[in-house]
Amino acid sequence: MLEVIGGAILIAFGFFAIFMSAEEEFTDPKTLLVLLAGVLAIIGGIWLIISTLTLGVVLRKLAGLLLGGIGLFLVFGFPDISDYQQSGMSFTGIFIGFILMIVGVYFILF
Repeated sequence: MLEVIGGAILIAFGFFAIFMSAEEEFTDPKTLLVLLAGVLAIIGGIWLIISTLTLGVVLRKLAGLLLGGIGLFLVFGFPDISDYQQSGMSFTGIFIGFILMIVGVYFILF
């Protein structure tokens, strides 16, 4: 179980690193290093999740639907809260949304 959560965190970190490096120019060597680290984190996270396949039950599938729905909301529907908080806080919501969405999809599929 912890391997799945660790894999989801790695995949979410990989997508987050790729997203953050895509906003910068790719001419900087440090940005390319962050992009490479993001790709390696995604590959490592996928390997961690696939290598620990287990048989799910109905409650696990329902929990996956719930977590996936919350994750989708946080990634795609999270409101911009720049009026009353710092603008960087929306990245935190998207990051947590990726983690919940990946864990939810795992629970649904496996």
